[in-house]
Amino acid sequence: MQFDPTRLQKYVKKTDRTRPLFFTGRAHEMAIAQRSLDNLKDGDTEGNTVIFQGAPGAGKTALLNHIKANIRDKCDTATLRAPLIESPGVALFDVFEQLDPERAEQAKTEHRTTKQGGVDLKVVGGEIGVSSLSVPEDIKTVQQLMGLRQSDKTLVLFLDEAQNAVGDLSNGRSSVLQTLHEGGVGNVFLVAGGLSGTSAKLRTLGVSWLASENKRTLQPLHEDEIVASLEAFLNNKDFGIDSSGYDIAPLKRLVVDECMGWPQHLTNTLRSLGEELIGTDGQLGACDLNAIQQRSEALRAEYYLGRTEGIPSPLLRELINTVPENGGVDPFEIYKMIERAYADEPRLEKMLPSDDAYEELVRRGVVQEDASGNLTIPIPSMRSYIEQRVKVQEDQEGAPSGGAYHER
Repeated sequence: MQFDPTRLQKYVKKTDRTRPLFFTGRAHEMAIAQRSLDNLKDGDTEGNTVIFQGAPGAGKTALLNHIKANIRDKCDTATLRAPLIESPGVALFDVFEQLDPERAEQAKTEHRTTKQGGVDLKVVGGEIGVSSLSVPEDIKTVQQLMGLRQSDKTLVLFLDEAQNAVGDLSNGRSSVLQTLHEGGVGNVFLVAGGLSGTSAKLRTLGVSWLASENKRTLQPLHEDEIVASLEAFLNNKDFGIDSSGYDIAPLKRLVVDECMGWPQHLTNTLRSLGEELIGTDGQLGACDLNAIQQRSEALRAEYYLGRTEGIPSPLLRELINTVPENGGVDPFEIYKMIERAYADEPRLEKMLPSDDAYEELVRRGVVQEDASGNLTIPIPSMRSYIEQRVKVQEDQEGAPSGGAYHER
């Protein structure tokens, strides 16, 4: 088996969120999705929405993509895009275009789209009413739109980043999500993924009376699952890694410690290992574990930088002073924390309007709702990153003007 740096380089440089090569664990979640498929086969079309939620890095997108890959041969699959849901006709026609691009284009031509090529259908009470700009004209219901796909296969719609979905009806609900959940489109079910609290958000949009087993909060992977993923990486025939005569135990310990159970960090640690292997021509025994650890930590910091980008350091400082380690606080305490931070630092208003601060913290997953309804900083390594970022900022600017920062 010859080492192939080209294939390994492709894995190392991968920046998209497609299905990882070394997916592991989540057997219970896969079983939940399969049960919903079985329910549809038995004719039970109502309430088959499945929601997977969790902290940033819990592997929600990877799970949705893995489910999609596993059922692709026996089901029709498409993405329901969260930003489009407030315009249900656009969202549904977007699904149609994914399922059958040629017929979608034909429908546009036959029914004379707008000059911009847009489709503006409005869903009311489970039916699509045609507006002056709407096409195609003969589509009257969601059922008819789904029927255009000319397939008797089960249709599984995947809604990622579901916490960003919004309603289109006057009561705040989503005509599309509510109709899907209530079984109004027949042999179709929805798999949603989002940050913690997504199930509560979707409930306000019409996904109500959700079966408890269909709502799953993703927990960190077990150590055995992490090791299984590492071994799959090392034994991948496309890479041709030479691990002969190498004691893998220290590497296993490093990977387990670095990822702390979170799939996002596991992927980054494996990418760091891959980068080191490229430098050693695929010889595992020549790898520098310290270098792997440093690369992994840098990728983790880069990930958290993206999560906290645009949130001012003084606000983050107040946050870590307010939310205890390994604990949570009532959401009202977060609102009071925001008021305190902005009173101490008036300049924050120009950086992030105070009216948007709470939603931004939640939207970016910096704080998450726990099982008791309190808000926490969901991952210990995220908290550590925030503390370090605040400390660096204070070292650059001097002591903070409002409140003392307590190093933990």
